[in-house]
Amino acid sequence: MKVIGYSRELSVFPGDQVNFLVSCDTERYHADIVKLIHGDTNPDGPGFKIEPVSAGVDTDLPGRVQRVYAGSHVLVDDHPRLGVSGEFTLQVLLCPTTPAKGVQGILTKWDGSRNAGYGLFIGADGCLEGWLGDGGGRVQRVSSGKPLLAGCWYLAAMAAGDGKVTLHQVPIVTPANGRFAFATSLESTTAVVVQDAGVTVPADNGVPLVMAGFVERLTDEPIGVVVEGHYNGKLDRPRVHAAVLGRDRIDLQIERPHGPALRGAWNFQQEITAHGIRETRRITDGSANRLHGRTVNVPTRAVTGYNWDAREQNFIHAPDQYGAIHFHDDDLGDACWKVDFALTVPDDLPSALYAARLQADDDTDYVPFYVRARRGQEKRICFLAPTASYMAYANDHVTEWAPLAQLFVARAPVMWEGNIMLSEHRELGLSTYDVHADGSGVAYSTRLRPILNMRPGFRHWLSPSLWQFNADLHLIDWLITKGYEFDVVTDQDLHHEGTDAIRPYQVVLTGSHPEYYSEQMLDAVHAYVEGGGRLMYMGANGCSTG
Repeated sequence: MKVIGYSRELSVFPGDQVNFLVSCDTERYHADIVKLIHGDTNPDGPGFKIEPVSAGVDTDLPGRVQRVYAGSHVLVDDHPRLGVSGEFTLQVLLCPTTPAKGVQGILTKWDGSRNAGYGLFIGADGCLEGWLGDGGGRVQRVSSGKPLLAGCWYLAAMAAGDGKVTLHQVPIVTPANGRFAFATSLESTTAVVVQDAGVTVPADNGVPLVMAGFVERLTDEPIGVVVEGHYNGKLDRPRVHAAVLGRDRIDLQIERPHGPALRGAWNFQQEITAHGIRETRRITDGSANRLHGRTVNVPTRAVTGYNWDAREQNFIHAPDQYGAIHFHDDDLGDACWKVDFALTVPDDLPSALYAARLQADDDTDYVPFYVRARRGQEKRICFLAPTASYMAYANDHVTEWAPLAQLFVARAPVMWEGNIMLSEHRELGLSTYDVHADGSGVAYSTRLRPILNMRPGFRHWLSPSLWQFNADLHLIDWLITKGYEFDVVTDQDLHHEGTDAIRPYQVVLTGSHPEYYSEQMLDAVHAYVEGGGRLMYMGANGCSTG
């Protein structure tokens, strides 16, 4: 596929702007706007139907390749308080899930472009390492010499000062917190290593502090910072001190971070409230310096920490035991591409499903978006597009699980070009029906990326074509063919606006698979029906809060 894209906005009103973000590996591509009517390419059906739309976009544009930077991490902006001058201590609790995959950053202030800074890492051999770099070519790596075990909690710490570097790799095993409840000895993975310090670290290397990776370089791309060496596993209670701490003082800082040398103490449970996670992207620094951070690419928050005792299964009831974050090297929250072109929706464009058509040589991609009716000009019929379900299955890789796929359909699944591309480019993100590279389940899906199975013409392996987006285009085609005037509203609109989004309509039609519903969406539909509205449920396996 030579050209792919996505839109920043999914559902808009006339007069609104839709921004399109495109990656193209040819010199130029053509962009125009089309109305989507029918997307099933099965020869036994009505056939592929689109209509060109005069909307102000019909032009050739220069192509450029835009990269997707997958992998979750935390960034704490550069600050003088995070610089080191002589001595410091880093500490964190970690539970790695793929320790043998290669170099991974744990708690780092490391500039990979200059090999400058300091940090805790997992080395290429799976052992804990402490790195010191002077930016002039000299790098010191202190290794524990003992491989980390997947699924085991550790206290990891590096103290540097007084001409020495000390590295601690200490398993923290309880009856409930990992895979080693009955372990009597973990000597083979326990280490305390002391070396002479051979490198003087620059006082400030100008890059952010990173949890679960390290800075490869700064960039003028929208992401701002390119992070590599993404870590798979959990982190809990990271701390930075401007002093050399011994093991006894390090232990005291786990639950009671204090003292004049404390530079940062991030307790991930600080965002947990009685109603869930208050701000999913915020990372609170409990020290006096208030060096708050932010998550990138939606790692999984409020997961069991090093001290979980298995007595409470709900994180809001015991937030101190759910103070860990699970990071993955294939998490994705936003592809963060640059905008290539924009459409200002014409005032007279009817409510419908549209797409930006992108054509490069012999390849074509369609980037869908929904246009709603102007307030006060709604028609009688509303098609409620199940976009939340589209997100749950977005870019799923189930075709690669041949035994499972064949069990579902009792035949060898047929892979479409989009399936093959998703297989080769996992950085385009996962669905909630996939598993991460470390085998853990996927908690989040995003629409801020190219979604190749939300396209007209996509032949799904399950049906092989009548599934989700293209199945719903059958309904849209039927409404148009029969002459019914209708508007479109999305799950996103219903979630944010509640009943107001559908109240003007006499009848609301669901899509073919409106499976995923939020509390707000269920309440809105209930209030609409209770208020006299008519709901036509056209789907199967629907309206689940999961």
